[in-house]
Amino acid sequence: MKDFTTDIPSWAKGVGVVAAIGGAYLLYRKIDDLTGGNGGFFTPDVPKTPIPTTLKDEISQFAKQYTQTYPDSNYVLLANKLFTAMYGYGTDEEAIYSVFRLMKNDLDVAKLIKAFGVRKSESSWSMPFNMAGEGDLAEWLGMELDKDEIKIINGILAAAKNPTIKFRF
Repeated sequence: MKDFTTDIPSWAKGVGVVAAIGGAYLLYRKIDDLTGGNGGFFTPDVPKTPIPTTLKDEISQFAKQYTQTYPDSNYVLLANKLFTAMYGYGTDEEAIYSVFRLMKNDLDVAKLIKAFGVRKSESSWSMPFNMAGEGDLAEWLGMELDKDEIKIINGILAAAKNPTIKFRF
């Protein structure tokens, strides 16, 4: 039996390898487009609220439509409760859910996000966030909760008693 690979010039083998890599890339792009085109196969399928130009602009827009339910100091307390529920080892999911059950409209959620701000995580290999070790409320929730727990939060926000809340994490 004759070995055909010895009869092929080395430049032709190189062209074949480049063509195979190009074909694999085109296949990847096509699959990525079919699966949502968000830059990769591992993009979570949790619907997210579009990011506003600034949170301050969004709060002023919501303030025209809604009345905030609580004084500003309460949003700080609720943000601290969320932080305490997520900081360190273990997560108190029920404490997180209880905070989101108090939200009555998008202005409340925006004020909570603003009050949470950007907080640092403890130095731990298990909580890398971004390389800086800090994140906003959405990043903390994404790191501390699994997909099903995020769906519970979104379900709380989408409940019939809160028809005006459009925020989703």
